[in-house]
Amino acid sequence: MVKFAKQLEAQLVQEWRSAYCDYKLLKKDIKAVKESKTKSPQVPDKWQTVPLSPMTPMFSGPVSVSMAPARQVTRRLSQMQESFKTVVSVTGQAADALKSKTSSKFKPNKDLISVKKVESDGGSEVYTTQFNENFVSADATTRIFFARLDSEFNKVNKFYMGKEKEFLEQYQKLKEQVGALQEIRKELANPQPQLKDDSNSGNAHSYRPQTIAEAVEEAQKRRTNMLTKVKSLPTLDVLKEGNIGEVKLESDSDNYIRGRGAVTSRPAHPEAIPPEPEPAATSIEMSELESGRNAGASSRPDGSDSTKPHMRLNLPKSTPSTTIKSLTQSLLEDLQKQGISRHGSSDSLRGGENQFAVNKKNVGIAEKMLQTAFTEYYRGLTLLKAYSSLNMVAFAKIVKKFDKTSRYRTLPIYIKAVEHAHFNTSEKVIKLIQKTETLVAKTFAKDNHSKARFLLRPAEKKSSHIVTFFLGLFTGGSLALLTVYSTLLNSVLPRYIAPVDESAAPSPEPAGGPESIYLKTIFPLFSVSALIIIHMIMYGFNVYYCRKWKINYAFMFDFKQGTELRHREILMAGTVLMTILLAAMTGHVALHSVTDSPYVDFIPLGVFMILVILLFFPLNFFYLSSRKFLLICFIHLALAPLYKVVLPDFFLGDQLTSQVPMMRNFQYLVCYFTSSYFKTSNADGCTLNSTFRGFVYFISLLPYWWRFLQCLRRYFEEHDFHQFQNAGKYLSAMVAVGIRIQQSRSTAVVWTVLLVLSSIFATAFQIYWDLVVDWGVLRRTSKNKWLRDNLIMPRSKYIYFLAMISNVILRLAWVQSITRFRFGQMDLFVADFFFASLEVIRRGIWNFFRLENEHLNNVGKYRATKTVPLPFENPISQDYN
Repeated sequence: MVKFAKQLEAQLVQEWRSAYCDYKLLKKDIKAVKESKTKSPQVPDKWQTVPLSPMTPMFSGPVSVSMAPARQVTRRLSQMQESFKTVVSVTGQAADALKSKTSSKFKPNKDLISVKKVESDGGSEVYTTQFNENFVSADATTRIFFARLDSEFNKVNKFYMGKEKEFLEQYQKLKEQVGALQEIRKELANPQPQLKDDSNSGNAHSYRPQTIAEAVEEAQKRRTNMLTKVKSLPTLDVLKEGNIGEVKLESDSDNYIRGRGAVTSRPAHPEAIPPEPEPAATSIEMSELESGRNAGASSRPDGSDSTKPHMRLNLPKSTPSTTIKSLTQSLLEDLQKQGISRHGSSDSLRGGENQFAVNKKNVGIAEKMLQTAFTEYYRGLTLLKAYSSLNMVAFAKIVKKFDKTSRYRTLPIYIKAVEHAHFNTSEKVIKLIQKTETLVAKTFAKDNHSKARFLLRPAEKKSSHIVTFFLGLFTGGSLALLTVYSTLLNSVLPRYIAPVDESAAPSPEPAGGPESIYLKTIFPLFSVSALIIIHMIMYGFNVYYCRKWKINYAFMFDFKQGTELRHREILMAGTVLMTILLAAMTGHVALHSVTDSPYVDFIPLGVFMILVILLFFPLNFFYLSSRKFLLICFIHLALAPLYKVVLPDFFLGDQLTSQVPMMRNFQYLVCYFTSSYFKTSNADGCTLNSTFRGFVYFISLLPYWWRFLQCLRRYFEEHDFHQFQNAGKYLSAMVAVGIRIQQSRSTAVVWTVLLVLSSIFATAFQIYWDLVVDWGVLRRTSKNKWLRDNLIMPRSKYIYFLAMISNVILRLAWVQSITRFRFGQMDLFVADFFFASLEVIRRGIWNFFRLENEHLNNVGKYRATKTVPLPFENPISQDYN
């Protein structure tokens, strides 16, 4: 039977962990109660059938005392004396209780403890446990247990009430969004002509402004008309507290707004004090837009309810098109406000399609956004419902465990208070679930509730044993092929026959022999695919440890529920591709030992093309949804900063900064085959090519440039200075990489000095950012010295220090580019691949602790559901308040 502590750990919402009943801490308190009773028992063990409170009107006498050694006689006599006193006291209490009861049913818990509910100033419920007269002898550990139990009880109840209120507010917002969507659907189905000139028309308010500038202009027109009427009004006398007060309606907008509410033929209420005036422009615009919205009710031909606030489309600026449209729209609105349009007014700009234009495409986007919002909202409701049930069981279990240890019976009393608490009795969440299903069925499923529940509850992905079988199969196959390949390198590589182009002039034999030709020309080609596959395997281990330590990576990466890959599937894909790669490398070496055909060198190109084809394969094969997600992230990264920056995008950018050697080898692969250097195994043809040498800068700096642009966009959007500092980190890395490339091509000492200085600065900056910002460690004031307060692995703190040391050491890999260090007789190209693999491994370690820190940030803010932007907004509340 699984212990409840493990069940609670497996079922709780990780982001709400601190809001759950702290079951483990309460168990420690119960252990302290047990130890306290063992050291100074209130009732000896042989009298345990006699209760401390009058629960059961019976007791058993003392057991017979056997012959004991002389050294135990004194102790046993004192125990018997204390036992006798306890029996007399307890039986007397039991007799009194029996005499006072007229019924045969005995209610013992009434005289033990009582749980009182007190309403706090904020309206929340606060429960406290009070010890009654018969329980005043409770020791300190018992009182500590109940004090902590009350604290956990109130914490759970308060959190539930806060979340319930939050979900109620979200439901009202979603309901308004659905109302706006239905209204726009009606307008698209029955389009009405818009009136541009409403100054002399009775249907003045049937025209609906689409932009802020248009709304302002309409308000100014109505203001002018009303102020003209106001000037002709006489001065009115209003009775104020028995005195005659004079209210003058002037042309000033503030006085108009203030006086409009005071004009009446009845005496004003003594407490009716006029509010403080607001700025003139804001007051007029708000009042006119409100009056315009109400006055337009009678002029609408469709008879819709005009008392609802007008909502407009506000699609998120997360794509290049919406970003450009938003910038253009903001510029046009500025021109309209300043009155410097081409024709002297904003009419020439009105009516054009903009980001907020109502058309089928934008409405379709709005519908998808609302469906996603409802899915996340519904998921939050189900999590809150499970939160209530799980905590209810936790309180029942822990109080029962206390009763079992202390021999008291407090469970009926305390659990009655828990059962009547708000988090257990409130039915608002259940009603919200039903209302949400009904609303989604009516809006998106044509009143089909089964389809609505399917939309709100995406099916979870089921694991398969076939995946585990193939993972083991291809893991063993790749290890076997690695052994075969290592053996062939020692036996067959000396007989390696390089391709020869018979039509070209004979070239001199390389100094290093056949081994040098292979390692210089072919090994970098295979390393492109090898580094990608190693990175994939490291990501599989990241997912494994995230699942092991309950890190919600699927939520952070915004994976659609039921489509995220698990560690077995990722590792299986990696081992399958690694098996293909090692088989290709083994076959290539074997073939070149018997033939000099240049077309054998197409084998590494074929392996790379397999990776490309699998990535872009359009059919539903080999995890289509995950491949599509990866491609979308690549597009967002490549078009930075036009796309809104989210965690998957900048996380992918960080991965590519560790794959710069792979990208440079990919450049070599393209040059090697497009320039036909494979026919003569001429690797120097690419490295000496001026075009190739120029593109090395572009390829090496591109990942850092992408991240630099992403940080700048986040800085301008979020106004977070940390993002500006992060951009400086990538800028320093670009400078160091550029100088490193130049130093490898020049023998001047100045480049070596610049390389050392720039690399030291960039490396120190990166190490600081990795440890302090990305991982959140090195906190001197933390309760976990030099780490952070919250840790996923609190019992294995040494792992954090090992990770920090390894990160610092592997960050210094750039020293190898200066010293050209290699182990023993290792070839220089093999050494480059080795250090590139170490950087990929370092990135894999960095990934886990980066995701851990992000997860703990979500836990600290109780973010268990995604914040989905809503497609509609009220221009009055958003732009004028």
